[in-house]
Amino acid sequence: MSDVESLQSAEEIEAAITELEKSRERIVNDLFQMAKRVEWSKKVALEHIGQNPEIVRIDATIEELQAKQASLQSPSKA
Repeated sequence: MSDVESLQSAEEIEAAITELEKSRERIVNDLFQMAKRVEWSKKVALEHIGQNPEIVRIDATIEELQAKQASLQSPSKA
C-alpha cells in the first residue's frame, strides 16, 4: 500500500494505527447495530463482521503498519 510506505516516523505510524483502530471500531459497532435490527444472533453477526471486506482491509493495513513500526524500533535497540 502506498499510504503505508509514505509513513516514515514511528509517530506517524502510531497515529495511523490509532485512526484505523477507531474506524474499525465504528464499523464494527455499526454492523452490530444492523445485526440487532435484523435480529441476527451474536454468533452470526461476528461471522459477518469477520468477513467484511472493509474490516479485512483495515486489519491487514494495521498488521502492515505494526510490522513497519517494529522494523523502525528494532535497529535502535541493537
